[in-house]
Amino acid sequence: TRGRIADKRLARLPEYHLAAAAIEWFYGMITNSGLKGVFCEPFGFHAPKSVQFLADCGLEECGIALGEAVALFPKDAFDSSDFDIIDHEIPDLYSNLEIIEKPFWTWYHTDNQDTIRHCLHQFILTNRRRIVTNA
Repeated sequence: TRGRIADKRLARLPEYHLAAAAIEWFYGMITNSGLKGVFCEPFGFHAPKSVQFLADCGLEECGIALGEAVALFPKDAFDSSDFDIIDHEIPDLYSNLEIIEKPFWTWYHTDNQDTIRHCLHQFILTNRRRIVTNA
């Protein structure tokens, strides 16, 4: 599918490009469909790396939620870019994801709706020379 082809291209990007994509991806997915949505997209393959990217960009709360969600999966679940949440039969996965995301939503709705976008903007500004010269 187009999503998997795009994901394989993303995997070849330099780390700072992938970090910017991870922030945008996390924000778009979690605000639209929660943590379930994060893992229903091909980019879910990058979730383990994205945990550190989010924390490095000042989004610790996002990194914590994503890290706890990643920990629900077997360690080898993210070894293939063909990652799909449906391939993993994990007991109570969806209810556990809902429990994990509750502290995130508390943080998000406590005057932090714009924090994710602001951190992405700051990250791009800080890394603009590397991003532009290596695009």
